[in-house]
Amino acid sequence: TVSSPDWILLLPVNHLLTTLIACSYVARLWYYVNMEVTSYFERRVLNNPSRIRDGIDKELCEWVVANYSEREQQPEDNRWRYWARPEGKRRYLRVIVTEDGTGLLNAFFDEGYTVRKEKERS
Repeated sequence: TVSSPDWILLLPVNHLLTTLIACSYVARLWYYVNMEVTSYFERRVLNNPSRIRDGIDKELCEWVVANYSEREQQPEDNRWRYWARPEGKRRYLRVIVTEDGTGLLNAFFDEGYTVRKEKERS
């Protein structure tokens, strides 16, 4: 058992660890909230009526990058693919970002994402 004085000494360490984890999460969110928008993304996503109708916007794409379920690098051009399922949506949103992770390139609801995941499990 831990005596009372020893237990009290552990409190600052636990508080420090919690603070570091929280700061890391906030820093990650801040980084992704300030992502650049490429001209292709602006033309094909932000100004595309079907994607506007689906609710795809810059903030949602930044949320996907910050809260992804899965991420992979495309072998042909080293761009990154991120998938996450936004609240209230039945499909996963795929967001493609630049190789360095600073710019949004494309975004769309990936119809085949859950099918691929189910095939990998079997």
